[in-house]
Amino acid sequence: MQNPRRRLPLRAIAVFESVARRRSFQAAARELFITPSAVSQQIKKLEEQLSLRLFERRAQGIAPTEAALRLLPQVSSALAELDAAFTAAADPAPSLTVSTLPSVASAWLVPRLFRFRQRCPGTAVRLETGAHLSNLQRDGVDLALRYGFGAYPGLRSEKLLDELCTPVGHPDYFRKRPLRDIAGIAGHPLIDDESVFDGVPYNDWKGWLARSGVDAARVNIVMTFTDSGMVLKQTLAGQGLALGRSLIVMDDLVHKSLRAPLAVATPTGTGYYLVGAADRPQKPEAREFSDWIREEFQHHRKLMRQHFPPAKNA
Repeated sequence: MQNPRRRLPLRAIAVFESVARRRSFQAAARELFITPSAVSQQIKKLEEQLSLRLFERRAQGIAPTEAALRLLPQVSSALAELDAAFTAAADPAPSLTVSTLPSVASAWLVPRLFRFRQRCPGTAVRLETGAHLSNLQRDGVDLALRYGFGAYPGLRSEKLLDELCTPVGHPDYFRKRPLRDIAGIAGHPLIDDESVFDGVPYNDWKGWLARSGVDAARVNIVMTFTDSGMVLKQTLAGQGLALGRSLIVMDDLVHKSLRAPLAVATPTGTGYYLVGAADRPQKPEAREFSDWIREEFQHHRKLMRQHFPPAKNA
């Protein structure tokens, strides 16, 4: 006879997601309206049930383990889907379906969706993720947050952000191996991103260094992924330097779990676009979401100027 499926404590999982995202028991407690002691108890409960350490306790605070960093994107996405599902069950209308990349969803959009829910508590959001372009006419997608060059024939599109990139790494890594200029990158282990979305490649190290005047033949690429989320995880684990896209790494720069030591960020030629079907009227929920996401990107642009201003010759 098989054992019944193990029941995971959903409350503890929600607490884990908040702590891992905010990198702080105190910040998670404020977000969840509970005490830091209750947060600590829930994390201990989850670690004991999983027989897995999720956070390292250090003198200066806590740090997610590699296992926690692997879990965070899936847990964030699952909690968002649960929230949308229960909201839709309680009140089937109104609803909104949004499509975007998995890396954009886990690193940027999902951690901010609670603010849209606060703004429009009656709207159920369904988030579709994948490395393909959704067909807005056929797939029932109301809006898409897309990455690329902005050529979307037959669709209504609005540019939200010009993407910038800069070398990033874990703070502990830079304490052992400082990076003082672009030329010094050649001596560091590099984590490369070969992701391609709708024919648009993300920025690889060799191309970026060549454009920066560094001999790309001398670089030391130690790992290559076709998944931007894996690139971020390995960088957070201190395994080397990644070429960070501002939208993906900004929260980690703000929370100081990543550092961008060079005071330069270069444009990639790509950007993020809010896209909708041109052949049907936009429903009220889509207009509300559009207004909200414009405000979020406006705030993001301010953070970009603070953390890595564009190169003077860019």
